[in-house]
Amino acid sequence: PTVADPTLGSTNTDRTERSTEFYFRDAMQFNAQWQGWLGVRHTRLDRDSVQVNVPAGEDNEATSYRQSFTTPWLGVSYAIDPQLLAYASWGEGIESAVAPNLPVYVNAGRPLATIRSKQWEIGLKSGSRTVDWSINYFDISKPATNDVPVMVGGEDRLESRIDGKQNHRGVEAQADLKWTGGGLMASAMKLHARRDGSADATLNGLKPTNVPETVLKLQARHSAGLPGLELQAGLVYEGKRMVLPDNSLSIPSWTRLDVGARYEQNVGRQLLIWRVGVDNVTDRRAWRESPYQYGHVYL
Repeated sequence: PTVADPTLGSTNTDRTERSTEFYFRDAMQFNAQWQGWLGVRHTRLDRDSVQVNVPAGEDNEATSYRQSFTTPWLGVSYAIDPQLLAYASWGEGIESAVAPNLPVYVNAGRPLATIRSKQWEIGLKSGSRTVDWSINYFDISKPATNDVPVMVGGEDRLESRIDGKQNHRGVEAQADLKWTGGGLMASAMKLHARRDGSADATLNGLKPTNVPETVLKLQARHSAGLPGLELQAGLVYEGKRMVLPDNSLSIPSWTRLDVGARYEQNVGRQLLIWRVGVDNVTDRRAWRESPYQYGHVYL
């Protein structure tokens, strides 16, 4: 045990971020069966940070950077019949990363190159008055970041850099059964995620941290006797997640039961929706997530 220390012994950080985005999208109907979509988004980021309450003459460790990038998206669908649709899509996404502004990093406070992910998927969708269902296969590839040990002036330092990539491939399916006064929705995902291309060969072929391989969900809803009142229950299962990049430690799978209620109330011409719920109502041990960042584990 340690004694609490209320002393304000360090400075704070003032961060400012501004994002400006422009996007365009369009849909094209080629004939009764074929339809296409396309889109493009341009994003401009402005980010600044500075240490406040810094004594006169000391470095306020200010950092600033700008990034701009454009991401496209394409999709096509084919109506097999009025209730069944086959589709395929491809797109890109963006993540930004900055090396921690700490003395141990040789590139402290500097932005990394833009992390551009690519995803494609194919699937089937069906909808009717009694059941909606879908199934799809997806493939996502994105660069991975890593803190790499380097030697500078005889001192052990770290360099935050893009180091190989992560490949996520999986199958996702869901079905929503509907009946008068209620319904039941079920979904499942099976994921194969691995690291590849790292300068540290011991990481290649391993699972990324904080990614469950299996996720199962079951959600039930039922209208109660009071008009506008709906009772809800949800069962969630998530498989184990890796905690450390070398896969030497993981957190186990867990199952959680949630319950709740939803009430719709008309007030004049307005509709109010009231919600109340309890997550993990059985009070069993569950994990929110297990991110690994800046050389630290957060559970």
